[in-house]
Amino acid sequence: MLGIPITIIIAFLGVILTAYFQKQHWLRATREEIRVRETNGASELAQDIAKIFDRRIAAQRSLLRNIDSKSHKNYYFSAIREYGLNYNDIRYRLYYYIGMRNVVYMESNLNDRVVYNAREIDFFLKNGRFINKDCDELINDLNIISAHVYRFCSKFSEAVAKGEVGAIKKVSDWKDPNNEYVSNWFLLKRLLNI
Repeated sequence: MLGIPITIIIAFLGVILTAYFQKQHWLRATREEIRVRETNGASELAQDIAKIFDRRIAAQRSLLRNIDSKSHKNYYFSAIREYGLNYNDIRYRLYYYIGMRNVVYMESNLNDRVVYNAREIDFFLKNGRFINKDCDELINDLNIISAHVYRFCSKFSEAVAKGEVGAIKKVSDWKDPNNEYVSNWFLLKRLLNI
């Protein structure tokens, strides 16, 4: 033999096997931690989108049905204020989780239509008449927008359930050598709690 005791060879192989199994364990633990965090965040975002649109649509419907009511006007303006305060945050999170294409879709197919109806309502409140549509057409349009919001949130929730959002997509690809979540450096930092 080469003069290396068998115990040293066995110990060296043991260290290599232990390191391999430890890395596999870290990979699974990291993936699960990220999956849980991202799933919770994306699910919360879907609820937030539904909530702000639903509140604004409900306020617009309510005002259209009770156009002279001061309390309905207050509710309407409160819903618009809440919508405006949360909209950029929702756009940012939506971009993070499922990309710019979906942000553009939300803006052009949901937001723009709700804003258009709000312009009609605001014009009526100032001038006593609507610009292009009547009250029933606006309520019908709000019902259609509400259905689109539901479909959008439903598709987003399906993507969340499939793990196709945020960092979950990246973490799921363990074979990619450029995957930052699989690198030895990342695992070493996790081990040392850095």
